[in-house]
Amino acid sequence: MPSNSENDLALVLHKRENCMDEIIERPRPKNKLEDTLPYSRSTLDRAIQDLCDANLIKYSNGRWKPTLLGEHTHKIYCEYLDQLNSLADVASLIKGLPVDSPISGDVITNASTYKSEGSAPDLVLDVLFDRINDTNIVCVATPIITLSLLEKFRKQVIEENKYSLELIIPDNVFRKINSSRSNDTSLLIKSDNVSLFRHSLPFEFGLWLFDNSTVGVVIFTNHGIRGVLLNDSTESISWAKDQYETVVQAADPIFSRGVPSPIRQQH
Repeated sequence: MPSNSENDLALVLHKRENCMDEIIERPRPKNKLEDTLPYSRSTLDRAIQDLCDANLIKYSNGRWKPTLLGEHTHKIYCEYLDQLNSLADVASLIKGLPVDSPISGDVITNASTYKSEGSAPDLVLDVLFDRINDTNIVCVATPIITLSLLEKFRKQVIEENKYSLELIIPDNVFRKINSSRSNDTSLLIKSDNVSLFRHSLPFEFGLWLFDNSTVGVVIFTNHGIRGVLLNDSTESISWAKDQYETVVQAADPIFSRGVPSPIRQQH
């Protein structure tokens, strides 16, 4: 539990944030701070005194400047605010996920968020395909596969030979698309660029891995796609690899003429 001094430090920095920002940006004398801050002289005096008492700033050579503690504390505080803001952006996308969803905080923190448009929700998936330009292998585990997504895979993987695809879908989803789009699924199964697996998924979102360097998470609704998260942090990639490997190791490969695709052997 934080000590009183730690609590005091956080409270002072929160209360005197604007004054600290100005001193961090450019150390200056008090009269110059008066020119840039919308404070009365008495309020500025109290702000400076509070920051001094907390050992966040000091007076040196005619200027107020941050201490070493002040520099580090301000940096951590700004990073904390950035994380809160990023979580606020993510909130509307993940609100439909269950409380016990395995999605990691490492993925949603500082993720790039993309919300779907009501009239054409599938278009948000373009942010995933934009990442594919410099990718060799794309691994996808998804509980839902739309027709537009199936067509994209067929065009880019089979016709254009852009990348190799490893795809895990539930058995009922495979049966459905194989029934309605048997030509597409047959092409995917037969392609040397595709490894197709079927298995139930322990999560409600779509999980994408691009060369083990970027993570994509597709959030679905009952009627389509809510949006996409992208994250390339080391922690998010580690989480995604663990989730994906757990599923693919238990999945059943769908072979063409009993011959597996070589992609899994490349991992």
